Amino acid sequence: MNTDQNNETRQRQAEAATPILDDTAGANEDISAAYDKQIYTSNAFPFTSPGHLRAAAHLYGLNSVPLAQARVLELGCAGGGNLLPFALAYPQAQVLGVDLSAVQVAQGQQVIDALGVKNLRLQAMSLTDITPDFGQFDYIIAHGVFSWVPPEVREAMMRIVRDNLSPLGLGYISYNTYPGWKAGDIVRDAMLLHSHSAQTDEDKLASAKAMLRLLSGGIAQTNPLAPSLRAAVAQLEKHSDYYIAHEYLELFNNPCYLLEFASMAEQHDLVHVGDSEPNIELSVTYGQNVQLNHSLVALGQPRVLRQQYLDFAVGRNFRKSLLVRGDRTEQILIGPDLERLADLRWAAYFIEAPLDEATSEGMTVFRNHQNKLLYTRDTLVIQVVKALSSAWPVSLNFDTLLTARTNATI
Repeated sequence: MNTDQNNETRQRQAEAATPILDDTAGANEDISAAYDKQIYTSNAFPFTSPGHLRAAAHLYGLNSVPLAQARVLELGCAGGGNLLPFALAYPQAQVLGVDLSAVQVAQGQQVIDALGVKNLRLQAMSLTDITPDFGQFDYIIAHGVFSWVPPEVREAMMRIVRDNLSPLGLGYISYNTYPGWKAGDIVRDAMLLHSHSAQTDEDKLASAKAMLRLLSGGIAQTNPLAPSLRAAVAQLEKHSDYYIAHEYLELFNNPCYLLEFASMAEQHDLVHVGDSEPNIELSVTYGQNVQLNHSLVALGQPRVLRQQYLDFAVGRNFRKSLLVRGDRTEQILIGPDLERLADLRWAAYFIEAPLDEATSEGMTVFRNHQNKLLYTRDTLVIQVVKALSSAWPVSLNFDTLLTARTNATI
């Protein structure tokens, strides 16, 4: 091929790529404007923290980089609230957050500067602009981003995890997933339909919330989807207005099956490990009936397919996937190894809750930090819970917990 043909080919490729780039830029502007107008609360999510990811990876058989001097990158960091606790706990670590919203980045950086945090920096930029030259990171986190951006940005996220993850690095991406989000799709479609003509963000939100009343109190008993829709609406009504606006009324919200996500990862030379909360990968978590039937159907199937079957059984609607480079595939266990729990440290805080008339005789009730109740009459469990609560916020190793259990039997 001669020089003129080469130039002509490159010109055609550039022209073909221009609409995609323009579409992505336009979508980025729309997303940025939405988040600038309605600031998303920048919270910390414990199941995304590098310490938690490192512990979860250990249960899947994977080594990872120690936290003290780890390099951490968060994609879609908002105001940096999810990174701040880690940066404060590990001052020698290098922590960077990237977000499209310059407003949120500026607000977060003000907080960081006011606290005098030197190892955390936020940067306003598109994820599509991150290249391998951006550097390598031991933990790459993307929480609440993947499902809410255009396809080109999702591709960029996978590329970043592939190109910018260190050899022992861990990637984390959360996303809405099917089959559980099927009902959510219907709710979202109905809310978008009723709010499409609204002129202001306030009117759009009010119209969308009005539709929730039809899908709960006004839904026909003969509607075969009634239980699922009511459950979806009931869950949604627990959240704030900004959550509803960003989760259900944004331009993009693209759930996928686990198998689709794992396939996309594989195309980028990445491998799906499992959820960052390993207990949800265990069928026994959902009762003996689920465990028995799942074991029969999934017998002999590949690891990811086994988890897809379990997602169908429990109606999973959200996943928090761990990813590693493809050359580590053989290191991953088929499921969480519970014997490895003994290698970890433990921390928890419970208070003993008052008994009520419905509580069985001899039962002890504890309430955790999430206001959830634990009912038990097992002396061993009671002693372990009390040992952890007494030590809080200090963590205990497994031998110390065994001592607490031994003391309970004396």
